[in-house]
Amino acid sequence: MDTKPILILSALILNSEQLYLKQVVILSRHNVRTPLSKTLSQSSPKPWPTWNEKPGYLTPKGTLLEGFMGDYFYTWLYQENLLPQGCPSENEFYVYANTDMQVSD
Repeated sequence: MDTKPILILSALILNSEQLYLKQVVILSRHNVRTPLSKTLSQSSPKPWPTWNEKPGYLTPKGTLLEGFMGDYFYTWLYQENLLPQGCPSENEFYVYANTDMQVSD
């Protein structure tokens, strides 16, 4: 039996007081949005629902889910001392979002 993984794990447990979270990278897809495709009827014999929002916009449920996700990440990162109370400055926080279309007609 190889004991190296057990020794490494033991060392990590013994030094756990010295471990702290320094940085977080979050990769996330959007929440529930209306479809961008104009050819949905070709994808299924069943009728698609109609939306009140513009194509690609968050639905009311998507907005709610985004809020839950934001609350969760803020609470977690604040508890880990990675975010200040309130809104972080642009020197403390970076967000990148692309606008590449993910669906082709």
